[in-house]
Amino acid sequence: LTDPSFVYKTVAGSLFPQTPSHANEFQGELGDCYFISSIGTIADSNPAAIENMIVDNGDGTYTVRFYTGTYGSAYNASNGSWSDGFVNGAGTADYVTVDAKLPTTASGMLVYADYGASATSTGNSLWIPLLEKAYAEWNQTGKEGRNGQNSYASIEGGWMATVDAQVLGHNATDYSMTDADKQYAISALAAHQAVTIGTAYANYGLVASHAYAITGYNASTDTFTLYNPWGFDQPGQLSWSQLEATCDGFVVASTAGSTSISSSVAKASFGPSSVSTMTDLPVAQPADRSSSVIAVQAEDTTEVVHANQTCATAEASDEFWLAGGGLVDDGVDGEVFDLTPEAFDAVFNGEGSGECDAAAAVCLAV
Repeated sequence: LTDPSFVYKTVAGSLFPQTPSHANEFQGELGDCYFISSIGTIADSNPAAIENMIVDNGDGTYTVRFYTGTYGSAYNASNGSWSDGFVNGAGTADYVTVDAKLPTTASGMLVYADYGASATSTGNSLWIPLLEKAYAEWNQTGKEGRNGQNSYASIEGGWMATVDAQVLGHNATDYSMTDADKQYAISALAAHQAVTIGTAYANYGLVASHAYAITGYNASTDTFTLYNPWGFDQPGQLSWSQLEATCDGFVVASTAGSTSISSSVAKASFGPSSVSTMTDLPVAQPADRSSSVIAVQAEDTTEVVHANQTCATAEASDEFWLAGGGLVDDGVDGEVFDLTPEAFDAVFNGEGSGECDAAAAVCLAV
């Protein structure tokens, strides 16, 4: 997490309480404006393209589809644009499964996507926070074209066309900010395509080095409407000359042709035993390094799963993160334990996966 005071809490709500749109954007304290703006404009253009990329598995987990491949772009000399995304223009579907444990303040307010929402509110719209978490976890596979780390911080900074291609499975188009390119933006908006824009400088109510959605064009005033993914601090109507002076490019994506994930395939691939938290979960430091012994009985331990990191559910309210023995944090009340190698073998069959053995696992408080 990007702040040691943030914690993970299970967040209430539903995937799509309303039709997904850019109105659900509240970026929060993570520098992923490019990602939030991209999926918001895709939702505006074709809500089904977003609805089709995520499946509720019915067990507290959600499977998300992204597309991967050899990343690159190709220049179009006829109009000066770039086909951006994959070298061959199309990607291959890949999947990641997440749960609804999301970063919050200690008091339970979301800190990244859906910023400021209460974790306990049943009215929460979960699709953006879950896609954001999935994008951060998917990075660990090495298929995202980034640094291969499983952390929220690893997805800060990026370009919208890459996300468009990873969500839609085909390339988007990058345009420059010349007078000739203005008509491409107008035509894309008229065709109800997904249009995003990146700023270079701060002026006219725009934030520097930031991604916005272009949500409309007013022919009578010859101005464009932009949307800030923060969910506030919205700019006024802007002329093309003002955009030319502040922005370094815009992206157009066609959202047609989306297909849904087969729920049976999603469960067969991942099911409930997929990675459920970010690996950068901060481990609380114990106040007392006593030698008191806490026994976690096997009958209290319901399931052990393994996917890049290991998560064992010991009781309904306690969860443990570990990697082959060592420090264990229950993620609920701040207790930190040291799981001995013997206890690790007893619980995890020496592999970090599978059901617990009948013997009790003993954790020594550190």
